[in-house]
Amino acid sequence: RLHQEIANSDFKMIPVCGHSPHVEKPEETA
Repeated sequence: RLHQEIANSDFKMIPVCGHSPHVEKPEETA
């Protein structure tokens, strides 16, 4: 829902990831 409020944003699911995707999967969130 948040991405709908941010212009030009994308929502992407990251499988097998918890609440800290930037720590757990940095290569996918860069």
